[in-house]
Amino acid sequence: MTATRILILTLALTGVGNLASAAEISMPLYSVSYTASYRFGILTFTADTDTTIGWNDETAEYAYQTRVEANGLATLKFPGIANDQGRFKLDCRGIVPVENQRDDGSEKLDEDVFTAFDADNHKATVNYQGETLNFDLPPGTVDPQILSLAVMLDMQQGLTLGTYTALDRTKIKTYPFKAVGEEELETKVGKVSTLVLQEGLETDIRTRKVWVAPELDYLPVKIQYKRRGKTQATMTINSLARNGYGPVVACEQPASNAAQAKTD
Repeated sequence: MTATRILILTLALTGVGNLASAAEISMPLYSVSYTASYRFGILTFTADTDTTIGWNDETAEYAYQTRVEANGLATLKFPGIANDQGRFKLDCRGIVPVENQRDDGSEKLDEDVFTAFDADNHKATVNYQGETLNFDLPPGTVDPQILSLAVMLDMQQGLTLGTYTALDRTKIKTYPFKAVGEEELETKVGKVSTLVLQEGLETDIRTRKVWVAPELDYLPVKIQYKRRGKTQATMTINSLARNGYGPVVACEQPASNAAQAKTD
């Protein structure tokens, strides 16, 4: 491992990067695919997940899309393609969501959800199951599909990870993350050094473990979901196409969506 990589890993694990007084931030642009394996009782099913992050010069916003398609017998239960898409900005507050539209892939249109964010006023409007709901949001709240980008942004700046907030349909949820170790992984994009992140406590009913690659801008290369200590789903990276970066934003202080990093 090079001296530079050792320094990056040390900063991410110890939070020394919090001492920085200025930051230049941008988002990597990429298309990444994963294979997910799900357990339902004694049965195992798979699905393909594709995510793309792009930049739109005309709107000066990032656009993202995630598509999930079931394989094999799983198509009997999930015949459609689930699709999440939306827009966000990046400024000195961190990731700033604009809107999210979620199609769960079923024929029941009332299960689809549209969320419009008003980050300047910490509010959001959700259209779900024929109702329009209004929410007051904690500063830094994102939608679940770009939660990983908020974590990536903090790690790129060497910040200590904290608790992040997401509006998931009609619930405001919190996600505490921490770095718990390092691991070398053999993946379909090659051998990568990773930091292992834990979301939640080991004693929680639901937990998530994420392996992120510093050399890939802290992109997740493996994600594992557990319920009551038993693995329910695992996602592993299949392919990655990198397309540069969005515009650089200069900030006087590091930008973060994490709750403990907020200073009013």
